[in-house]
Amino acid sequence: MVVIGVIGILAALVLTAIGPSRNKARDARIISTVNQARAVAEGLYNPTTGQYDSVANSNAVFTPSVTEVANLGGVLTVEQQGGTTGYRVWATLNLGGYYCADNTQASFQGAGTPPASANTCQ
Repeated sequence: MVVIGVIGILAALVLTAIGPSRNKARDARIISTVNQARAVAEGLYNPTTGQYDSVANSNAVFTPSVTEVANLGGVLTVEQQGGTTGYRVWATLNLGGYYCADNTQASFQGAGTPPASANTCQ
């Protein structure tokens, strides 16, 4: 009985230590998904016009990424910036803050949410 009790206590300690690791893993997957969504947005770039063709209006294109981030506990947002000349994709993270990627190939992880008026992530 003592051995079973010790094993139970050790199991409880291990399970409580795994919690933050799970959130880190989920956040890593969210960051990966944001970068994949950026790749999708880059696919909408029209070199003839120099514009991103309706990135924000391409809901069907981004639906799988939005769903995946939601399943991981985050919220993915795709925004058209500067008319159709730019975009940014960002998602909330489980451990707080957000991860953002934009058309300048910049990515940024910050606290809170990205600035509403900015054309880029920073």
